[in-house]
Amino acid sequence: PVSGEDDVLMSEAEREARRQRLEDIDDRIASLQTDIAASEEALKALLVIPVPEGGGPLAMADDPTFREVADRLPKLLSDLRALEDERAELQAP
Repeated sequence: PVSGEDDVLMSEAEREARRQRLEDIDDRIASLQTDIAASEEALKALLVIPVPEGGGPLAMADDPTFREVADRLPKLLSDLRALEDERAELQAP
């Protein structure tokens, strides 16, 4: 094969790899968005539960379910931002 043909074939292989990576990222983004929405809904549901008298505004912070969701949500959001940034880089010319 002529050198130029190798370049074209490599470019096609690279484009396919990039397309596959973008598809994988899109799948992960969709999954994270679902997890984030579920976590937000779980927090909303927990926040409407009446606080026992004398519990004060921070009483929910001691609830293990609330803490687990509240601790998980920032990581999910961070992962989502990282994937969106990676996706933008892959789409750049």
